[in-house]
Amino acid sequence: MTAVIADEDILGIAGDLWSSYLGEEALPAMLGTLTPEISSNVSVFGAWNGTVVVATTARGARLVGSALLEIPEDELTKGDIDDAVGELANIVGGNVKSVLPGPSSLTLPVVSHGTVAVNERAAVIVGQAALEWWGEVFEITVWHGPASEGGVG
Repeated sequence: MTAVIADEDILGIAGDLWSSYLGEEALPAMLGTLTPEISSNVSVFGAWNGTVVVATTARGARLVGSALLEIPEDELTKGDIDDAVGELANIVGGNVKSVLPGPSSLTLPVVSHGTVAVNERAAVIVGQAALEWWGEVFEITVWHGPASEGGVG
């Protein structure tokens, strides 16, 4: 079953999460303007299978780390930043999963420095949105693909 999640729904989910978890609203941004420096993904498997990817800049990742962990930016370690970006993908992925059909589970987040590799022959984008927060762009992409507990494709 292929479910398409509307880009507006992704924006709504992410906007609510940004306000709740990061303390400030994120604004819609233009897709395709980001060169990802850090990405995190979680996979959804069960009645619906796919991957949710959150990507941003290194500065965007530091800002998330500082806000989520309540640590000044200059005191964050690489591990702190990776943990925070992974948690952000986990939160976004869990909320996206809640609007998809059927029972399913979520994997632990995987953080990558650069772009997450998704096998485009085995998966298709079914939803995508971009947000701007504190001057940094965050792109959220929802891929649908064959069942895989380790990711799509």
